[in-house]
Amino acid sequence: MDNHRMCSIAGVFPPIRSFAARDAAFAAVRRMNAVLAHRGPDGDEVWVASVGFCILGHRRLSAIGTSGAGKQPMLSHDGRRVIAFNGEIYNYRELRR
Repeated sequence: MDNHRMCSIAGVFPPIRSFAARDAAFAAVRRMNAVLAHRGPDGDEVWVASVGFCILGHRRLSAIGTSGAGKQPMLSHDGRRVIAFNGEIYNYRELRR
């Protein structure tokens, strides 16, 4: 696999307090994801906090799992936490047990 094809993350936590500015920040993260398309052609997601102004983007390259279960940013079961990360969990089978 060449070095230019791997997952990518993007995001902003802008010090803004208006929904118009949040919409502009969302559009900026969408543009960041578009620029990174060559690094992760298997998924393009953006998450926006329902409270506050954190916005996370992720481009996915499916190296092991190709199902939608690996979609990122990922939410915890209770929806209170979110993560976008660039990496693989190699011992996922052991952790799952």
